[in-house]
Amino acid sequence: MGTFTYTASESLRPGRLIGDLVSFDIQVQDARRSRQVQKEVATSLGGAIEVIKHRGEVTWSITFEPANGVKLLQLREFLDSTEGGEPFSMDLYGAQSEPVNVKRTDDSYTEEPFMRIGGELLDWFTASIQVIEL
Repeated sequence: MGTFTYTASESLRPGRLIGDLVSFDIQVQDARRSRQVQKEVATSLGGAIEVIKHRGEVTWSITFEPANGVKLLQLREFLDSTEGGEPFSMDLYGAQSEPVNVKRTDDSYTEEPFMRIGGELLDWFTASIQVIEL
């Protein structure tokens, strides 16, 4: 079970106030970690190679489990409250790992239909985001 801790600011659920610190538990269907490095490689006429590393970044592509009902409303609140690059923490592995501080880098999200039942909160949806570690 993944835990995401964020500051509520958008699409607030009943009883929630702007600025509330919220921990949200949801299974992650897929989490792909990538490392991207900015560097320059120069080769001299003699064949010597020099590499200058400027920085490295760890990014994650995360797809959430299908959600409906209250869990879908919680997911929407989380996604909407972090869409502007607000920092949040994620703990994908529970007690066996340390939370990682991240920011979203995606432009938006789309609720992808998973299973249609016949109502907005009855239907099941998934969503994906991309984040960068701070």
